[in-house]
Amino acid sequence: MGLRRPAGAGPRRATQDLNPKELALPPGALQRIPPRPVTFSRHRELFPRTTGLVFDAVSPATVAADLTVGLLLDEQRASRLVIQHDLDQSLPSLDSVIDRLFAATFEARDGLALRGRAGSGRRSGWWWTG
Repeated sequence: MGLRRPAGAGPRRATQDLNPKELALPPGALQRIPPRPVTFSRHRELFPRTTGLVFDAVSPATVAADLTVGLLLDEQRASRLVIQHDLDQSLPSLDSVIDRLFAATFEARDGLALRGRAGSGRRSGWWWTG
């Protein structure tokens, strides 16, 4: 059993998913989400929030971005990228994936209102800028 040729669009699609416009809630969604009653307990299916009782509109984007970046930079995946790129130069390298990640996040500059505030959420000591 030899090495299978991996799909080449994975990193490109994943970095597109990090676009603040893709991460933001659709227009009008925030108005349809009522505050959670104080008597309801918290559980793991809820998004973390930093806004008290009201829904934290940036939190879903933060969770989605954390998941995407975590999968992109997974240790085993990173090792496979290095090995596969060494065997076939047409496949993405770890450096190119990291470069795309930075270009899609820290270097992205597209004017954002609350709809795009997904790009400004603080998470784990990093400031996502948009």
